[in-house]
Amino acid sequence: MVAKAKPAASLLKINKDGKPAALKIPKSFGQCADLLYDLKEARLAAQKIVDAFAEQESALKNHIIVKLPKGDKGAVGSHHKVEVKTEDVPRIGEDKAFYAWVAKEKAFDVLQRSLNAKAIRDRMEAQPVANKKTGARKPLPGVEMFSAVKVSLTKV
Repeated sequence: MVAKAKPAASLLKINKDGKPAALKIPKSFGQCADLLYDLKEARLAAQKIVDAFAEQESALKNHIIVKLPKGDKGAVGSHHKVEVKTEDVPRIGEDKAFYAWVAKEKAFDVLQRSLNAKAIRDRMEAQPVANKKTGARKPLPGVEMFSAVKVSLTKV
């Protein structure tokens, strides 16, 4: 039997102020599992619509960038105006020089703090074994692991 998600409209109640109503948590965990699936499916269906809007928006922006005459004051519609502007955006041109400057100046605020989890795991697996009994590997300097709690949702 194939699980069928409930229609999105029956899942998301909207208050008079236009904001979503508080979620009513089911009494049993089995009902929680079913509602979690239904909410996930509704969100994914809505995301497809959002993605289609984003794709069309991007195509229209690209069209405007290519076709609107450069240096023009833009174009005015009945309720909005569009212009093509340029903005200087920083990017690393020479890794070695940039990271040397960051270290020398202690300018770590210019970096984002997120890690590439896959790259870290790969490097940790390549580390030598530090404890033969447990098989634990030598840690990477300054990196600590934590247990993220997640919910696994599988079809029955």
